Amino acid sequence: MAQQDSNESKTVLLLGGTGKVAGQIAPQLVSAGFVPIVASRRNPTSSNGYTTVKFDWDDESTWNDALLGGGSEAVSSVFIVAPGYAAPGAMAEKLISMARKNGTRRFVLLSSSQFTEDSPALGEIHKLLREMGDRGEVEWAVLRPTWFQQNYATEALHRRAIKEENKLYSATGPGRMPVVSAYDIAAVAAHALTTSAAPNRDYVILGPELLDYTQLAATFTEVLGRKITYHELTEQELMERHISFGLPKEYAPILASLDTIIRNGAEDRINNLVEEVTGRRPRSFRQFVEEEKETWM
Repeated sequence: MAQQDSNESKTVLLLGGTGKVAGQIAPQLVSAGFVPIVASRRNPTSSNGYTTVKFDWDDESTWNDALLGGGSEAVSSVFIVAPGYAAPGAMAEKLISMARKNGTRRFVLLSSSQFTEDSPALGEIHKLLREMGDRGEVEWAVLRPTWFQQNYATEALHRRAIKEENKLYSATGPGRMPVVSAYDIAAVAAHALTTSAAPNRDYVILGPELLDYTQLAATFTEVLGRKITYHELTEQELMERHISFGLPKEYAPILASLDTIIRNGAEDRINNLVEEVTGRRPRSFRQFVEEEKETWM
């Protein structure tokens, strides 16, 4: 990847630094000659040897130290994992303003393929970044990946259903989606955070194949060696299931509604963006299940 000029800061702040995507970004930044600053609300010292800082969206006293990378120099770019609120725009705007005062210009938001800048929640921050970019105030990118392959291993909602019930639950019906690897999302993120030219765009990040939940279940069946079945829910039932697994009540309806969008065909698409950015094809769902097989045994 084309990198920033050598006289610029090469520190990159990763909010949600121990999460599915940011945890994959850090080693790719190191390989490119950058210094990841891993921000975490809990246990910020658990960092696999990376520089760590504490960051809590609900505690503004942690913000500035994180934006300075735990030192005195502004980080070159910030990877934003937004708080899980229905309306996070004002909070994100405050953080971005603080970072800009320190001298940071580039911001990369982790959003979703199903959120445009006209959507609620993450769409608020997407619109904010694009408008600030249009005014020349920031350099920006918005990552819009489809559903993560890793969700089936890390999210209790899916992991426990597969392991304990031999089932997959969703409200997507026959809707198909190109589930994508967090590793591929991270590769695009690393590019957007470090490339010398300002991205100033969104990246719709998709996996290499279109699969519905029946096909996902069939892949699990083949790899795990036992029958995994798909159990279809209504949107209301899915919302209640999200809440039962601890999702905030104000956010659960938004997340459940995304399954209906998939059912209606919004994710029935493929592109070659990952290959264009990284030079290789994105990882398949079967490859993911084979690599994480022990998770569901």
